[in-house]
Amino acid sequence: MIEHLNNFKELINQSAKIEMKLNDKLQALLLLSLLPESWDTLVVTLSNSAPAGKLTMDTVTDSLLNEEARRKERGITVQSEANFVNNRGRSENRRRIRDVTSLGGDPNLALN
Repeated sequence: MIEHLNNFKELINQSAKIEMKLNDKLQALLLLSLLPESWDTLVVTLSNSAPAGKLTMDTVTDSLLNEEARRKERGITVQSEANFVNNRGRSENRRRIRDVTSLGGDPNLALN
C-alpha cells in the first residue's frame, strides 16, 4: 500500500507541474477510485462516514494504512500494488463495452 500511495503522490506532483492542481477532497476521491474491488467495503465505509461528506487525503491515507495492517494481521492476501490501477481500468473498459453493446451501440464509443 505504501508503494501505491507513493505512486499516487507522484502522479499528483506531476499533475501540479503541468498546472493541473487537484484539491484535497478530489485527491482523496481519486485515490479511493483507484483501489481494487477487494477494498470496496472500506471505500463505502469512508464515503458514508466522512464528516459533512468531506473526505481528506489524511483520513483516506490513514484508513488505508490501518486497513492494510489489519489485513496483514488476519493473514488476508493483499493484491499486488503494481496491478491496482491496471486491473481496475481493464474491468471498467470491459463493463462499458458490454453496457454499450447490449444497448445496440458502437463498442468503440465506450472507450472514449
